[in-house]
Amino acid sequence: MCPYYPHTVRPLGSPEREKADEAWAKAVETVDKALDMTTEFRLKPTFIDAIRWDGTQDRLEAIREFFFGVSVVADLADPLCSLTVVDAEGTLVVEHGEWLECGRTGKLQTRDPDVFRRMYEPVFSV
Repeated sequence: MCPYYPHTVRPLGSPEREKADEAWAKAVETVDKALDMTTEFRLKPTFIDAIRWDGTQDRLEAIREFFFGVSVVADLADPLCSLTVVDAEGTLVVEHGEWLECGRTGKLQTRDPDVFRRMYEPVFSV
């Protein structure tokens, strides 16, 4: 249990809770000051689920299984066909070679392969 985190098991209004709240506010203020003086930032580590559209029947089935509950349509007669994904937020078109990704908020979006490669690296589970 972190003594500076205000939401630990301390009753509201207790002296221990007030002390922890003050320490937390001071820590946040210190971080905010440091951020104001910084000009260079990096993207926080994050994890996404993604699958690349390659125009094959196998990948179409994998996407349907991977993103269960969304409508996925493609004209597989065209080897460079796009993929149409319909979910609760609307329609998304995934061009051949693009990545279809789902962030931790559940939002689906497409990503160009070059941008995807620069932004993400694979996570290998043991």
